[in-house]
Parts: sequence; structure tokens; C-alpha cells
Amino acid sequence: MKVRVGIKETAAPIPVCYCFEYNQHDIRDDMETAGGATIVEKIKAEIQGGFCACEVKNPSGSCCLGDVTRAVQEARRAGDVHALTTHL
Repeated sequence: MKVRVGIKETAAPIPVCYCFEYNQHDIRDDMETAGGATIVEKIKAEIQGGFCACEVKNPSGSCCLGDVTRAVQEARRAGDVHALTTHL
């Protein structure tokens, strides 16, 4: 493996999106500073633009958007953020 596998990681930074190199810290930071999970929207726009390569870059071989969405929900449940509104 050339990348850290997020699902197996216990130490930060834990990767969530392999195409655009977002990790759990990026998601929590985005939620705190932007008032919502704008990373999800950015990833959706990149996917629509044809710029993802999940089948090659993601160790699971599938799209990471579900993993990113789960990471946002987990951050909300854990109370890791102050701004809890998202546009999911």
C-alpha cells in the first residue's frame, strides 16, 4: 500500500477522501470554520467534473463520498464541532 487505509487507522491524520486528500481533521475543521460540511459539496462538484479516480486511488476501489458523509455524521454525533448544520 502506498497510502494509509482510513478504516484501519487509529492515529491522525485518518484519510477519508483519497482523490482530493481530505482527512477527518479537515472535515471537522471545515464544519467549524465554514458552518457546514462544504467538503462534501466540493467533492460532489469534482465528481461531476470528472476529476475523481476513486477506483484507482481509494484502497476499497469505490467512491469515497459515502465515507466522507459518514465522517461528517460521526463528527456531529461526537460533538466535535460547534456548527452542526450541513447541506447533506
